[in-house]
Amino acid sequence: MTGALVTDPLLIETALRSNIQRIFHTLTFIAPAHVIIIALYIIRGSYSSPLEELWRKCLIVANAYLLLLEIHTYFRVKKMLREKADLQELKRVQRFIICLVLGSGVIITLINHLVSTDITPLTLTCVLAGTYYMQPLKSIVVYMSTYILYSLGLFALNYPRMIITLNLANSLLSIVVGLLLAYINWRNFCFNVLQQHQIAEMAYQDPLTGLPNRRFLDDVIQQEQDGGSSYIIILDVDDFKLINDTYGHPSGDSILKQLADLLQVNIGSDEVLARLGGEEFVLLVKNTTLQESLQVAEKLRKIIAEHNFVLGNEKIKITASFGLAPLIVPESPANFYVTADRALYEAKANGKNQIRVAERSVSGI
Repeated sequence: MTGALVTDPLLIETALRSNIQRIFHTLTFIAPAHVIIIALYIIRGSYSSPLEELWRKCLIVANAYLLLLEIHTYFRVKKMLREKADLQELKRVQRFIICLVLGSGVIITLINHLVSTDITPLTLTCVLAGTYYMQPLKSIVVYMSTYILYSLGLFALNYPRMIITLNLANSLLSIVVGLLLAYINWRNFCFNVLQQHQIAEMAYQDPLTGLPNRRFLDDVIQQEQDGGSSYIIILDVDDFKLINDTYGHPSGDSILKQLADLLQVNIGSDEVLARLGGEEFVLLVKNTTLQESLQVAEKLRKIIAEHNFVLGNEKIKITASFGLAPLIVPESPANFYVTADRALYEAKANGKNQIRVAERSVSGI
C-alpha cells in the first residue's frame, strides 16, 4: 500500500510542503536556542587549558555560523510559505535544511571530541532529521553519508582505537535510530495521505455504481459560473419499482450498475456523469448548444432502450425518460437541477421513454 504511493508526484509535493511547515516551526525554536548557547559560552569566560579554550571558541564560532544560516533560512521559508513556492525550490530548501541539521550535528560532535567522547549533538540531530518526511531510499543515502562524514572526522582526531570503536558503534546506533524514525514517519505519512484520499473519494463517490455523486457534481457545476453554455440532462429509469418488485432489490442494484457502466462508455470526455440517487442519473454537458445536448440525450435514450440488461440467465429491456435544461447557476446548489427535473417529470407524465426540453418534447416512441 505504502510502496505504491512512494512515486506519486502529488504525495511527494504534499510531503515537501509539510516539511517546509515543520522547518519553519523548528527554526522558530532552534535559532533562539543557538543564541542562548553562544551567550552561555561567552559568559563562561576563558578556560585555563589551551585545548578547552580552543573547544570553547570553536563552539562559539560554529553556533554563530549556524545561527546566521538559520536566520537566513527562516526568512526564506517564511517567504516561500507566503508565496507558495514551486516544487524545485521546495526540494532545494529541504535538501539544504537536512544537510544543515545533520552537518551541524557532525561538526558540533567533532568539536566536543576535543574534550569529550560524547555524541549527544549527533544523536539529537539524527532524531530531528528523522521527523521530516523523507522517502526511504533517500533517507538511507542521507544517513549513511552522515555516518561516513562523522567517521572520517573521528579518525582525523587520532583517538585511541578503543575510543574510536566505541564512538563508531554509538554513532551507528544514532544513525539507525534516526533512519528508523524517518522510515516510520514516511510510512505513517503515506498511510494518512492514502486514508484522506479514500475518505475524499467516499465523500464524492456513489458506493453502488462507482460514479461521482451529487456532491461531486455540485462542486463541478459551481465551477461553471464563468458564463459558458452548459446543459443538465437528468434521466430516470422507467418503471424501476416494477423491476425491484419482480426480480428483487439485488437485481435492481445490478441493473443500476450495468446502466452506469453503459452510460460511462457512451459519453464524451468533457461530459460529467453522476448518480443523483435511486434510479436517477444526471449528465452535465459543457460548452455546448441546445441541439447538441438533445443529440447526446437522444443517443443515450436509444442506447438504453436497445441494450440487453442481464439478470442471471435472463435478459431484460428497460427504458429511461430524460429531462434537459440549460444550466442556470442559482444562489442555492439545491436548485441546480430544478428546471431539468421538471422537464423529466413532464417526460414521465407524457408517456415515458422520451426527452423533454423545457416546454417541448422530443418523442422516441
